[in-house]
Amino acid sequence: VQEGTPALLRTNLPWLSLQVRKKKWNFAQETELMGFVLRNPVLVKRGEVALVRVIITCCVADAVGVAVRIPDDPKAPYPENSWLQVRGVLEREGEPRKVPWDRYANILFIRGAVLKIDSVSVVNVDVPDPYIFYSSDEVEFRSQY
Repeated sequence: VQEGTPALLRTNLPWLSLQVRKKKWNFAQETELMGFVLRNPVLVKRGEVALVRVIITCCVADAVGVAVRIPDDPKAPYPENSWLQVRGVLEREGEPRKVPWDRYANILFIRGAVLKIDSVSVVNVDVPDPYIFYSSDEVEFRSQY
């Protein structure tokens, strides 16, 4: 987690998910996240896609994805597996939507929330840390974003 200007918090999806789950997240906080796009037919019908990061605790066998829903771009839909850097505000929803992941396993959504995008850019270079490594001893998620 990196704090930039007071109005912007650069973080990663697993850390953000943990803060929301523990009810420690200020939903008015502007945040910057990086992740890759997964296009689920149910989400696409709603005009949304999933922004995902993968956490590894020990090895690839225990990898788990953490995702937040974001609005898709109707003019130029985000391609599947493309990496995006997104700036926006996480907003609560009244009733959490269930997302049927029939072809994807081990993806945990930040429930009851959607990230409203202020700006988005496609990451065209190699992603510095595609995986986030979690250490339960240190209770941290290590990655740039």
